[in-house]
Amino acid sequence: MTIEIPKPGKVERTPGNKKRIYIYGSPTTGKTYFATAFPKALILSTDGNYKFFDTPAIDIVARPKAKIGEKVIMQSAWEGFEEIVDSLAAGTEFQTIIIDLLEDVYEACRQFVLKREELDYEPNNDFGKTYKMIDDEFMRVMKKLNDLQYENIIYISHDKSALAPAIKKGGEDINTILPNIKEKVARKITGYTDFTGRIVANEGEYFLSIKQSPKIYGGGRGEFMNVDVELPATPKDCEGETPIYQNIKALYEGKLAKKEEKKEEPKQKVQLKIKKKEDE
Repeated sequence: MTIEIPKPGKVERTPGNKKRIYIYGSPTTGKTYFATAFPKALILSTDGNYKFFDTPAIDIVARPKAKIGEKVIMQSAWEGFEEIVDSLAAGTEFQTIIIDLLEDVYEACRQFVLKREELDYEPNNDFGKTYKMIDDEFMRVMKKLNDLQYENIIYISHDKSALAPAIKKGGEDINTILPNIKEKVARKITGYTDFTGRIVANEGEYFLSIKQSPKIYGGGRGEFMNVDVELPATPKDCEGETPIYQNIKALYEGKLAKKEEKKEEPKQKVQLKIKKKEDE
């Protein structure tokens, strides 16, 4: 088989059917609710929140692997996670794989590598070698997962607020909101995905914000840049595609209606009447 070299010129491309999405947000803002609105979903869960949904799930936990005499040999959560990824590679009837929560899977990987290297924590005098081993091991398996032939893969994280000393406003450091995972790892996962967005639930509004600013981590490429996606509630008797999934498909197809900005009521000016003191 020979590799065909393309001809120079512009090529029209579409995002295709495979969707890779990284979302984050505060607890109880509806991250898992968003992900389970995708078709035929399977949750790989670290926090057990799937109990609030009717979606199939697998716990990412340590499990007994073998017993030698009275000693029980355990399979680590990280080894179990990779085993699940390898099993999914064989093909299933699922269309959507949800990793909930990504930072917990990273911690499982960290604990696995430290135990393998007979360490209690990352040494300060190995010039970052152990940190690199952890990151490399994590990304090795995440790449396998991301390359699976499933239509949708959704990564979920909580959010955190951290100082961004490189960004100044009026000479002062400002806080930035970003996924609750090592920033270097978050950026690598973002590189695997079409976009990274923050789930926002505030004052009756529920939407996915893919906007990036000095204060908010996020963004995407092409059609996925600087947009907010409304996330309508899924009716209990919904059959077929959910309203949330329809909006995400419209986003990928470049047909998404722009979210209407909430208009603030103009503030009324208060005029103060000053009573002049009468001369006696």
